[in-house]
Amino acid sequence: MEKIPAASAMEWSIDLEKGLRSKNPGKCIEAILEIGPRLEWWNRESRISVAEYKIFHLIPGEDKLFANAILLRLADAFRVGDKRIKTCIVKVFREELKSRRRRSGRKVEDEILSKKKLENYLEILRRVKVVFDEGDVEERALALYLFGCWADFAKDSADVRYVILSSVVSDDVLEVKAALFAAGRFCELANDFASVLMEMLTNRLTSCETSMALKLVGGRALANMCCSLSLANRAYETGLKLLLDSSEENFSAVMLVSLTKLASCWTLLIPQQIELLFSYLAKYRATQIEVTTLTCLQFLFARGVCPCPASRDMVQNFFDMLNQSKFPPAVLRQVLKVLHKMLSYNLPTLPSSEMFMVFSTFLKFIENVNQSSIMSERLVAARVLVNILCKFLGRPKLEHDETAFTLAYQAISFIMDRISELVNSIVTRHTFLVNGLKTTKKGLLDGDQANEELEREVTSLLRSIFYLVENHSDISGLVLDRVGIFLEHLVSTLCRDVSIEKDNFLNYELSECGEEYKTANILKLVFSVTRIIVTCLENPEVEHAETAKVLNSLKLLIDYVCKSTPIGSSTYTIYLLLLHFHSACKCIWRQINPIVYLDDNYTPFYAGSFLHDNTFIAEFGKKMFGGRDNWSSYKAGKRAALQGLWSNAAFIFERLTKMAVSNSSYVWLKTLNLFSHSESQIEYFGIINVKDSLSEAGEEITPKNNLYNYVEILVRAYDGVHLAEKMLKMSAPGLSFTFQRWFLALRAKFLEILVDLSTLLGAVSFLEDSSSCGPEKMTVLVPSMIPLERYRFLVDSLASVSSQLKKLADEFDLLATSFVGMDRKSTRILLCLSAGCSLLAFSTGLFLSIPYLHVSENSVTKCLDGSEGHHRGVLIQDLFERLSLVDSETSKHLWMLLKVYGKSKSCFLSKSGNQAAGLYYEASSIVKLFKYAVSEIVGLQNEARIFCSDETKSQISSHGLKLLLSIIWKWMQIPFRCPDYFFQVRDNVFSELFSMNENGENFDGMSVSLGSHLSLNLCLKLKNMPPSLHLQLSKLYCILSCTVPSPHGKNIEKSWLNSEEWDTDDILALNHKLMRYATGSSTPNAMQDRTNAGSRWTEEYVCFRLNERGQGFSTCLLDVSAFPPGNYKIKWHSCWIDDEGSYGSLLPMNAGPNFAIENSSNSRTMQTEVS
Repeated sequence: MEKIPAASAMEWSIDLEKGLRSKNPGKCIEAILEIGPRLEWWNRESRISVAEYKIFHLIPGEDKLFANAILLRLADAFRVGDKRIKTCIVKVFREELKSRRRRSGRKVEDEILSKKKLENYLEILRRVKVVFDEGDVEERALALYLFGCWADFAKDSADVRYVILSSVVSDDVLEVKAALFAAGRFCELANDFASVLMEMLTNRLTSCETSMALKLVGGRALANMCCSLSLANRAYETGLKLLLDSSEENFSAVMLVSLTKLASCWTLLIPQQIELLFSYLAKYRATQIEVTTLTCLQFLFARGVCPCPASRDMVQNFFDMLNQSKFPPAVLRQVLKVLHKMLSYNLPTLPSSEMFMVFSTFLKFIENVNQSSIMSERLVAARVLVNILCKFLGRPKLEHDETAFTLAYQAISFIMDRISELVNSIVTRHTFLVNGLKTTKKGLLDGDQANEELEREVTSLLRSIFYLVENHSDISGLVLDRVGIFLEHLVSTLCRDVSIEKDNFLNYELSECGEEYKTANILKLVFSVTRIIVTCLENPEVEHAETAKVLNSLKLLIDYVCKSTPIGSSTYTIYLLLLHFHSACKCIWRQINPIVYLDDNYTPFYAGSFLHDNTFIAEFGKKMFGGRDNWSSYKAGKRAALQGLWSNAAFIFERLTKMAVSNSSYVWLKTLNLFSHSESQIEYFGIINVKDSLSEAGEEITPKNNLYNYVEILVRAYDGVHLAEKMLKMSAPGLSFTFQRWFLALRAKFLEILVDLSTLLGAVSFLEDSSSCGPEKMTVLVPSMIPLERYRFLVDSLASVSSQLKKLADEFDLLATSFVGMDRKSTRILLCLSAGCSLLAFSTGLFLSIPYLHVSENSVTKCLDGSEGHHRGVLIQDLFERLSLVDSETSKHLWMLLKVYGKSKSCFLSKSGNQAAGLYYEASSIVKLFKYAVSEIVGLQNEARIFCSDETKSQISSHGLKLLLSIIWKWMQIPFRCPDYFFQVRDNVFSELFSMNENGENFDGMSVSLGSHLSLNLCLKLKNMPPSLHLQLSKLYCILSCTVPSPHGKNIEKSWLNSEEWDTDDILALNHKLMRYATGSSTPNAMQDRTNAGSRWTEEYVCFRLNERGQGFSTCLLDVSAFPPGNYKIKWHSCWIDDEGSYGSLLPMNAGPNFAIENSSNSRTMQTEVS
């Protein structure tokens, strides 16, 4: 826990005094500069809560005392010091003023430089005024600057006002400039002062005797006359008259800026100012006025000022004006910035019909700019186009409104056509160089340098396309269509370049002379295009009729690059290219593969094609190690794991593990090796007679011809993941590798549950044909063929598994929200895993509702409705919340089930939005599997209600078990990818709770008297917090809970924290309650009932405001008055809410405090009784 500024004020005051009294001038300057940032920090955190007073043992008014002392010492140093000291003090307070102006929403009375906090402000001003009265011009200017910085408490001083106003009419430019700075600060706080200053400024600016230098200073000061509308209108009219009467370019530019600042403060002045700026833009060409006018327009739009009413005519007039002149490079950049701001503000408000015309005109202007010979201008134009398109696509879309897609297609076509043109130029240049400059290699190098500019432009344009697809997936189909056309054009260009037929394209080998230069550029290009294709194909709404054609063209280029590029520095890029292409194929097969439908003749994932590609990728993986570039090999292994190519990742990490030179790197690489090898066991789940292309011995994977073989594979996978988690935990105890250990533990737990579930189902099923595999070929025994005790055991075990899967889904949800700064893709992967657990829990739990299962009704009810299980309504509602924004048809089925089983009161309603996004974009196969599982289960239940005979119900029950087996099988076919955050090994953000009693003493281990309340002063601190995080997190919440221990105790499941004091159930339960409270989904009655249990448990919620050091302070009154004597522990959990309202859990760094309740009045007690 760090001290707050008020607690350090005495120490700061002493340090300043020592520095000012030092005979070494350098020490004095150093002390003054050191106090500056401290004052800024103090100003930002000048409010002191009750908890802070008690924790830091502060006396009320202590902060005011030391603030006065520090200011008086600085004022005295300004009075007696030399000019270096005076300048240094002015610098400190001007920086402090800038810091204050950057903040908004703070009242002046709360800051330490306010009149309320500084009781000796008159003495402070008097000491500075002495310098003004007795000093030279430079010293008077420094004193005026200080008065301006201290305007908050100097504005009411008559002497200071007189000093400032008398200096305004001085003939010295330096003094007038300083006086107008101070006057401007006074005008912001005092209307009467502003009126007087306005009269003086008008007289000075209109006087013929005033020099141009003073007019420039006075013109800038007019921008401060905005404290009231009447004053601002007077200042605007005065400034406008001066502008129109002036022929001096510099003065006109200054007045344009001042008038723009005045207009930005009052909406009534904006239309007139916009008209003025447009008139000057049309009148002046290629001058400073033109640049200034554009800057003023950019300033207005950057502040969100709308030149109302926004219309097509206004924008069209601006375009007409721009098309009439050719701008120099510097001015053109300003034009593009103004266009960006203007269209960003106006396009979302324009009707679709007008928007189409405006955007088309804008696109024509960008096409004209694109003819520029300066690459930076072309790139800026392309970025502006993409940003405007993103703004447009972000508008709420009306039904049957195709305007957005039409404009998007125009913009994308423009960019892709430009890329094709550039690529054609690059290939043509290479051909010319190879054919015409064969004599010297220097000629080739010179030509290659000439192509660098074109290549950078291509890369930038492709990056813009990638940004569009990544942020607006609904245009993936449009982008994929245009990329396909581009690929065909590229293949045709290359074929024409080498003068061969397309059919013989892959048999052509480049000459040695041009090989090195040409294929390197094509490799970069194909790699960027492949990333775009993969991102497009991950969108489940993309039509896949033409995707095979796109992939065929891409495959031609990839084969061309692989055969043409020599092994060397490009091997890593080729490897990543192959991984991306493999991922693109997976996306296609995942969409068209009937994995989620009952088809007796399907082959998972087009196994032969995938295994062939995997072998090809493996060959390049082996070649990478020949170059001894271990870092590139590590990145390649990481990328393979992120793409779900576990066998390739295992091969790379196994090789790297043998090369590790330190213990820490060995442990990390060994963990990755174990994890990847385990996942490679089930990478091609369900494929038979597969040769392991990465095995040194080329071993054959044995055919998997029954369920027991799959269970053995799952057991081996579980053992490997569990061993990896255990190794990481033993080598990095405490909170190191928190995410990695937690993720591995949950993955191992999921595989373990899957093993148990498969074993249970395997006990009641057999394979009809030993030469085939899959659930469709399995026969499940009907209940009448199974002994009653065995069937009862099966039902009870399935109920327990359902409960475990629901709990595991909650843990994956918690994992996804417990790490600040996690990337979006990693979050989606975790939410997909959570959704899968929820689906399996639902399928297992709802199978138990089939009417035939009354044979074990008592035990099922006990397991599902008791304290150790979950009600069916919880399972249905959890799945409903994940699907409500994804699949409306399936959600209706779930809603009907909710009506049957009842809505659970324990479920919260805040997860559907985030989790729906994760499901929709990351794994559309899960959505299909959800639809399949829900429809089949609902169908079975409907059949069970219609048919009443025991034989029919028994058959339906058998079908239910087979359905559950099929769902598990299909879930295993969905590729598993490692989240990118798994490879982030930096320290995570944790929360640490400090608890103090009323006297500011550590509460842990204290005793209280029977019947007392616990009055706690709390500090919640974030550890390893990034510097900018406190700006994003608006609030922190914490829950404190205390329970009377059960006399029977319970079996505690150790959590990922590896702490003796915490268990997984506590973490999940506290996070569940805290989430409901922080997001506002708890009902008032639920909050009031938190102490209804009386003597058994109590809990309280606390809110913290986070300061910039990552600390928050608050108080809490915990009611333990009904608790019996004994030893207790307070359990706690915390969370954050950011500015957008998103919820995130914070991992606890320490356990809660212990305390004892005693009868004896002689024990050490807290004075906490509430009268």
